[in-house]
Amino acid sequence: MANPTVESLYDALARDLSWRKKELTLSKSLVENANEKKRSTFIRGAVLLLYAHWEGFIRCASIEYAKFVSIRRLQYSELNSAFVALEIRKRLPAGAHRDISTYIEICEFFRSGLRERMGQIHKQDTISTKSNLTSKVLKEIMLALNLDYRNFETRAHMIDDQLVFNRHSIAHGEQLMVDLAEYEDLYSGVIELLDEFLNQITNAANSKSYLAAV
Repeated sequence: MANPTVESLYDALARDLSWRKKELTLSKSLVENANEKKRSTFIRGAVLLLYAHWEGFIRCASIEYAKFVSIRRLQYSELNSAFVALEIRKRLPAGAHRDISTYIEICEFFRSGLRERMGQIHKQDTISTKSNLTSKVLKEIMLALNLDYRNFETRAHMIDDQLVFNRHSIAHGEQLMVDLAEYEDLYSGVIELLDEFLNQITNAANSKSYLAAV
């Protein structure tokens, strides 16, 4: 996405969410039209698909928003603390051991690096769902993008206990049964949260909340 505008960012993410919704709607229709003997099997498959699009869209939208900010080539001094923290995290090595040279590099970043311009984001692991998009992981992603987690916090139980836990159980071959009412509630809840995430990213891009407070 070259020199994206707020409108082009929204259009790209809306298109991505649209095909996901169509697939989820088709899956829901198959569940509701299945006979009683087959319905539980269809529901189990539908829960897996719900999780796949939950993680897929959050990852896609987060990365695209981070790219939207990075391509503006703003100095780190112009960005809010969340985006500066992303840069600092990139400079820390993986694992528990961090030698003194690492801390010297971070000190140098604070001395002069804030005048550097934010580099473009290419790697998808800059914003990671860790292949396990729980409410805790989601909160970390939203914190990194300076988004408001409060509307998601009230649905943490649904995310962790109904979506992620059920997905893990089914994917690992356990004979977990989800009834129709629980599935329909989960479907509605996931769709609402995906819409909310898209709205928050669009609003953040439009209001330029990625900038440092003056």
